[in-house]
Amino acid sequence: MRCMLTRLFSSVLIRALLLCALLCAAIPALGARQTAPDEAWLKFGFAACDLPCYAGIMPGQTSFDQVTALLTRHIAVIDPLMIDGGASINFWGWIASQQLSGLIRYNQGQVGEIRLDLLLPVGELIEHLGAPDCILSGAGSDAQADTVIFWERQGVSIGAVLAPDPQAINLSANALALWLRDVQPEDCALRGAIRWQGFAPLWDYTP
Repeated sequence: MRCMLTRLFSSVLIRALLLCALLCAAIPALGARQTAPDEAWLKFGFAACDLPCYAGIMPGQTSFDQVTALLTRHIAVIDPLMIDGGASINFWGWIASQQLSGLIRYNQGQVGEIRLDLLLPVGELIEHLGAPDCILSGAGSDAQADTVIFWERQGVSIGAVLAPDPQAINLSANALALWLRDVQPEDCALRGAIRWQGFAPLWDYTP
């Protein structure tokens, strides 16, 4: 009888240990799974290529003559009535939750700068770009200037504009706008820009 109980206990213990091992092995895989992309990310052109490329357009590399065709091809919800002023192109797009407003500037035959007004989760930008390189904090400014976090990738500066004077930067925050331009001069060399030190209250980034 004792022998049977011992065998039964051993069998249950082995099964429990195997189940525990399987669960432990699954945890890293579950943790590494990317979050589902935001609707704005999918429909406003970000899925066409990896940042700092946007909708097939790379600041400092893409010919300005190609911009209209690339926007039309890669932004599913773009308004066909774009405004081409020669030195810049204004464009718009809509989804149920928000509107995209964009401006692309000409620079010596190429795209010089891209400015996008829309809401994007900061966490989603970090998922694609990694940790920011620096931050220009609006905290303590009499003018309540915007706070901008910057990445420098592949010779392009990407700036995410946050709400004026938030209490802290965190993964649940939203960017109100996105700027992309040739990295020269470096945005992280701007007066008052501070190297990224992680998520913290903004006063930790006040010069």
